[in-house]
Amino acid sequence: MAEARAAAGARRRGMVAPMADSVAPFRRWMLALVVAAAAAATAQAGRAAPCELDRDGSGRVATIVDGDTLFIDDGTEVRLVGIQAPKLALGRAGFRVWPLAAEARKTLETLVLGAPVKLVYGGLRVDRHRRLLAHLEREATPRRAALWVQGEMLRRGLARVYTFPDNRSRAERMLALEREARAARRGIWRLRFYRILGPGETRRYIGSFRLVEGKVL
Repeated sequence: MAEARAAAGARRRGMVAPMADSVAPFRRWMLALVVAAAAAATAQAGRAAPCELDRDGSGRVATIVDGDTLFIDDGTEVRLVGIQAPKLALGRAGFRVWPLAAEARKTLETLVLGAPVKLVYGGLRVDRHRRLLAHLEREATPRRAALWVQGEMLRRGLARVYTFPDNRSRAERMLALEREARAARRGIWRLRFYRILGPGETRRYIGSFRLVEGKVL
């Protein structure tokens, strides 16, 4: 299920198996060795993204699981499609918590806990865990502006773009926001754990999700 965009100079994200002795250079490969994906970006956050997708469902956020997963008040679990926040253990024995995982969860809580939200779809709607795969838009209230939640998490540097061929909606906008956060060294992008790797460094990171930069031959 490796995935990559074929455009010249584009960043690529995909599943990578254990490598042979020689590692071909890549151009901006995001390696996801367990699962992976391709991605993309926008230059605007802090406000709801334009209406171009299917808005189908709403609710009030009841529980935050981690930086990219939550429950709304009808009991539905929602995975924020298109991004990956730093991972918490969530009961997994021996799992190493990623740096800034708690901060990402707290930020998502601050942004949407108790808030009315709309669910927006642009591809596959349900994953294998039966979670809804949706863009989340916080509705405007007298005290708070409307907000595209994925965009804001990326802008703050508390998530990375993480898309699949069956769900690339808003990818270009998301990737632009990720680039902005990385250039400004916000959030995860100031930490060595999330640094961009060279092709020769990838072997030791099999089993993790990493950004790799090089040249496509």
